[in-house]
Amino acid sequence: MPHPRGSGVSWTFTVEGQPPSMNHLYTVVRNRSTGRPYLTKAPGVETYQLVATSRCRAARPAGWQPAPQIRVAYWFHVKRDIDCDNALKALNDAIAIALGVNDKAFLPCVKEKTTGAKEPRTVVVIEDA
Repeated sequence: MPHPRGSGVSWTFTVEGQPPSMNHLYTVVRNRSTGRPYLTKAPGVETYQLVATSRCRAARPAGWQPAPQIRVAYWFHVKRDIDCDNALKALNDAIAIALGVNDKAFLPCVKEKTTGAKEPRTVVVIEDA
């Protein structure tokens, strides 16, 4: 039963591809003129996040407004095994951008993880808490 403040509305979207691990989100590069190192997103991370943001925005019901807390459930179907904690960072950041909220409002719950998927994907369900 939804909390009285929540709308009770839930919605689903799927993000194709293997989610990037927190351990591999960034890479160190050197500034060409100063030689100083800095961090930049690793190859493929930004693309994954753009797809996730797009899928979330497309699935968001018209008129839906986020509650102060948002339940986010995940079903990971990955090709290579991954630590679920590490898989959430890039995805949560993308969802937060799509919803226009800070991801500290998320109440995350991984419902399932399967490995060996020929077509890796993550199914996400969002519901007001």
